[in-house]
Amino acid sequence: MKTKPDLAIVLEHYGVRLVAKHGWAACKCVVHDDSHASAAYNLDKQVYNCLVCNLLGDVYDVVAAKEGVDFTNAKRIAERITNGNSKQIRTVTNATGSVLPTGTRHNAGSGKYLPSWKRR
Repeated sequence: MKTKPDLAIVLEHYGVRLVAKHGWAACKCVVHDDSHASAAYNLDKQVYNCLVCNLLGDVYDVVAAKEGVDFTNAKRIAERITNGNSKQIRTVTNATGSVLPTGTRHNAGSGKYLPSWKRR
């Protein structure tokens, strides 16, 4: 398991009022001037997504976009903001070798769905 600075602490630092403990929750974007909620975060997966500025990523991506810095400086700033408080991130590797965050799936289903044209 990896550890990264906690996204919740960074979002609160940038003025987001957190409302959800599990799953996705909407918020105003921390990167651009936003008049309504165009972004969302998932604290289980430690992921942030804005539909307007197309920002999708983890805590380092949020800090880099907000501060206008590269990855190395984003890591330093995130560590400073969170005072070293980190969260363990469960990850899984996909077929191409990319590491993807995992979280609680509330709609995992049975995996037995068949489209109508395949049912007989």
